[in-house]
Amino acid sequence: MKFKTLMINVICLILVSIIGIHSYAAEFFDHTQVGSSARTIRIGHIEGFGVASNGVFDNPASLYKTKYLSASMFTTRFINDILYYNGSVSVRLPIGTVGFGYMAQEIDDIKKTYKNEFDRIAIQSVFNQRRAVSKFSYQYSYSDLVHLGATYSIFTMKMDSVEGTGQNLDIGLFFDMKQFDVSFALKNLISSKKVEYTDSGPDTIIDNWGREVTYSSAGQKENLELQGICSLSWHYRFIKLYSQIKMSGEERVYSKSFGAEFIPLKFIQVSMGLNETPVFRVLGDEKGELVIDRSITAGVGCDLWGVSLDYAYQKELESKIVHKEYKDKHYFSIGLSF
Repeated sequence: MKFKTLMINVICLILVSIIGIHSYAAEFFDHTQVGSSARTIRIGHIEGFGVASNGVFDNPASLYKTKYLSASMFTTRFINDILYYNGSVSVRLPIGTVGFGYMAQEIDDIKKTYKNEFDRIAIQSVFNQRRAVSKFSYQYSYSDLVHLGATYSIFTMKMDSVEGTGQNLDIGLFFDMKQFDVSFALKNLISSKKVEYTDSGPDTIIDNWGREVTYSSAGQKENLELQGICSLSWHYRFIKLYSQIKMSGEERVYSKSFGAEFIPLKFIQVSMGLNETPVFRVLGDEKGELVIDRSITAGVGCDLWGVSLDYAYQKELESKIVHKEYKDKHYFSIGLSF
């Protein structure tokens, strides 16, 4: 009876959080728009069902699936300028599983310009931008059915003279019912935690038109977006089906994802998926709006001797996306488990 009561209370808590909590807008980069691994992408960006240490990014409770030692690596580049990468490691201990993950988005060689004495635009300096998140996770198995997890996140940003730091908390719950699995995750749970910025540069600058402009990022704060994710998996013999609903944004926008996986051999998986992603987009002189991007995904994975290799292909279906590299994208990732 106590066990059933615990399950009911936890499920109610998460459902109330997903449906009823007001979330806050944020511009700090959301890694889920890219994906934590090629495996996650190829099944339609469904989170929570990974078998490697990258579970620290999706649902820390899923770390119960890892072996004694697990590691994963994933990287990709957009329009040759934006580099995204992540890496993670987890270790199984007698008291549970601990994990660490680091993800970052980098843009190099950003030019700061000014108007010189010849009334021409010249380069004053070059700087880089890095937005990163470090995640420290702990997973505990209450029973063979119920698995719990929590992640402490540290957010950092560095761009020229501007630096930002922040912290937040993710929690996860996973029900392993053999043929039917359920994954719950709440990310950035503490709404009062924000990314706070400092600026060591001058408060007043001269713009390209010779005007004196007062500008400083010191004291600015950026909210971290609350996300609620519920994912389901059903599997029978060599077929797995996935579905997911995700709440995000201050408008509590709901997006859906679906995936299917076929396992012709024990170590080979072939998959496809359909994904929705809410994004705020500004096109030309138009006023920005929140839109739902839809994409289809497909890919293949190979798990052999503790090494997992995954390939994913994603094709955007939204006609508003004009850059070809966002319409068609290929991803690769590797995972190790021993």
